[in-house]
Amino acid sequence: MPMNQLNVEIQDMVRGHGHWKQQLRLAVARMPEAISVELVRREDTGPMGKWLAEVGQDPARSHGPHFDKVRLLHRDFLIEAAKIAQLARTGDVEDALEGFEEGSAMQRSSDALLAEMTKWWLYTIRPSSARKSAAIRPGAPTKPRD
Repeated sequence: MPMNQLNVEIQDMVRGHGHWKQQLRLAVARMPEAISVELVRREDTGPMGKWLAEVGQDPARSHGPHFDKVRLLHRDFLIEAAKIAQLARTGDVEDALEGFEEGSAMQRSSDALLAEMTKWWLYTIRPSSARKSAAIRPGAPTKPRD
């Protein structure tokens, strides 16, 4: 798969992540009794989790320094989201809604995930020579040899 297709997929997942959080917030506010904590926690039920599982099967898309970090940060995010879902399910909707506020554990987790996804996206749009030069040791020549 061409790297430009991967960067489109990453952009789609970043947008989808925001949409998923909005949907969870609406569920917490309007129908907390309908939330499945187990489904929120699972890594393979949402769009990003399904996509990460697919990408993980394709070495051309999962190579590089970012895939494993994104996968772990996604898991961390879902753990925090499940805590909010659990609060909502037990009737503590007000505290659950506070979990969406800036500085909350879920929001920090979400920010970390999006930051790493942005790094991955940047990695996919840089020419391979830029990736190589970024890995050069300090003091080493920065021009590629002919």
